[in-house]
Amino acid sequence: MPSVIHLFPNQSIGMQDRARACEHSLRRIAGLWLGIWQDRITYRRMLREELLPQPDSVLADAGLKRSAVLLEVSKPFWRA
Repeated sequence: MPSVIHLFPNQSIGMQDRARACEHSLRRIAGLWLGIWQDRITYRRMLREELLPQPDSVLADAGLKRSAVLLEVSKPFWRA
């Protein structure tokens, strides 16, 4: 017969298990942020290399203005 009865079984998780779960969550969040930043870097590189050299008429066909493209290209990767 057990000497301890757990009324809330989730609270019986050991400290190591909680630390492991927290570390896993932090790694997952960091991976998500790295993916977002990589997407931004790729998108802004594409704008800079492919769209910026195009004439204004091509940008207008894509629904963009040169000033908006220049603003987006000038942002650092961590800024949305």
